[in-house]
Amino acid sequence: MTADEEYKLFVEKSKRFFEDAVNNYEKQYYDLSMFSLHQSLELFSRALLIKNAGDFPHSHNIRNLMETLSEIKNDE
Repeated sequence: MTADEEYKLFVEKSKRFFEDAVNNYEKQYYDLSMFSLHQSLELFSRALLIKNAGDFPHSHNIRNLMETLSEIKNDE
């Protein structure tokens, strides 16, 4: 799979989790909404890292992913 294909896959998955988050929020399933929102942000962060660095750290920690993305963007 190319980096571009992987980027598109992560973005699409991120969108689906975001839609789930909105739907669960409307149903007042706040715990499930936050879980889906976390997944969405994690996947989107990974997509941006793939696009900008070609790879991403294998971490589920959003802070680590965002710090890595910030470092990459600051180096540009």
